[in-house]
Amino acid sequence: MKTNLLLLVFMLWGFVSRAQTDVNLNIVNLLLFEASGSIDKGINENLSFGGFMGYYYGLPDLSTEDGYNNFFYIGPELKYYVLPQNGLDRFFVSVYAKYSNGEAKAADWDYYGYGALNQPVSKYNKFAFGIGLGSKWVTKSNIIFGFFGGVDRNLVSNYDNQAYLDQEPGDTDNEHFGFKIGAHVGYRFGTNKND
Repeated sequence: MKTNLLLLVFMLWGFVSRAQTDVNLNIVNLLLFEASGSIDKGINENLSFGGFMGYYYGLPDLSTEDGYNNFFYIGPELKYYVLPQNGLDRFFVSVYAKYSNGEAKAADWDYYGYGALNQPVSKYNKFAFGIGLGSKWVTKSNIIFGFFGGVDRNLVSNYDNQAYLDQEPGDTDNEHFGFKIGAHVGYRFGTNKND
């Protein structure tokens, strides 16, 4: 495990040390319910390739009725910048793949008044493809500000407890669809077009 982590750190350092590489932290979601970040490497003046990863820990539990959904996710992303002005910046559209691994507890909502429902727990693995859009701005000192959003469709959705799927899903869990949204701050390594 330590060898794999060390290898990952060296690969990321090699990726970052090249020209025009953007590293971002999703600040809004960090304050609310998720720790996530991304990295992008410019391929040409309109395209970047990178990846993202994060851990969704959910909103604070106000009641046990809502269930929960905690998961780790990771994936690659290809972005097309429509009219960049300062390197890779301004409006972009993207395609991405996402692998999620987590655990969810069903909500305990009894819509028809038949008494308390059980709340089964299930571990799951999902693989999805999605589309996204967003925008980012880069200052002269290479500080990045931006926002993004995306929706994805699960191609594979494996739950180890099928009883969970018979109940109301916990928190943001959905067997078929997923999303990503946020505002980020980061730093651009390398040079801008105006340097």
